[in-house]
Amino acid sequence: MKKTLRHSSFFLLSLAIILIGFLKMNPPLAYGSIGTTSDKHAVVVAVGNKHVVGSIHFTEVWINGMEAPTKIKVQVSDSNTGFVMSDLVTAANDHVKLEDYHSFKLLPNSSPSPSEKPPYQQPIYGLSISEDVPIERIDVSYTYLGLTFEETIQL
Repeated sequence: MKKTLRHSSFFLLSLAIILIGFLKMNPPLAYGSIGTTSDKHAVVVAVGNKHVVGSIHFTEVWINGMEAPTKIKVQVSDSNTGFVMSDLVTAANDHVKLEDYHSFKLLPNSSPSPSEKPPYQQPIYGLSISEDVPIERIDVSYTYLGLTFEETIQL
């Protein structure tokens, strides 16, 4: 009985280590097209979750090396409509919804560049930031399956 319990514990621990290693080498956040205004004061980055299990929860977003953005939302749209590139206060319309990034979660299998087009219309997600200074870099911190990840997006 003790030997079976020890083997089971060793197997579960090994499986957990392998899973964590896989996730650290293959982080779930995917980003695709990046839209920006000519002065780089407004940016929209298509984001998604490339894994098929678990949701991504954004914890922090910084611009230009650890500056907290003042105007940030997640746009929820569809591929026919696309994203809106404007001030975030006026960006919402009938086809594009704005969500708070802290309470938003990216659902599984929502990568912005799917390998094949789905037979139905899928929502697309864009991280929208507008500031009074040019945005050169976006740093995103997020959690996935209880693990914390960070991603840097260069513009």
